[in-house]
Amino acid sequence: MDEELLQFVLSSEFRGLERELRRNYATDIRPLLSWLWRRGVPWTAAISADLQAYKEFRLDPPLNPQRIGGTKWNRDAAALTRLCKWAKASLLPVDVGRRGEPAASARSSRVSWLTPRTWASFMWCDG
Repeated sequence: MDEELLQFVLSSEFRGLERELRRNYATDIRPLLSWLWRRGVPWTAAISADLQAYKEFRLDPPLNPQRIGGTKWNRDAAALTRLCKWAKASLLPVDVGRRGEPAASARSSRVSWLTPRTWASFMWCDG
């Protein structure tokens, strides 16, 4: 068990987020943690080269047949940044808040779509 990760999940910073955002962050952080673990690198010891290799793996078609798009990468990066800032890690992952860092394939619009879970909750309403 990763005590530091557990502390993050139990922290007021994480618990203060809306439920759906907490769920999204958990699912966004998990692939990086798994990827690092398979390489024998604790997330608290990851270096810039590790994160760059992970980004290339997530976005580059030849390396990953289940690649993600730029918008999804930016969401992953926001979750990873929150975790690393909370942990006061010296290394911060690609931060979507910094100029020039978002993935090139990311959409710039601020369109908000309903998640499947939110849509399902509306389906149960009577009117």
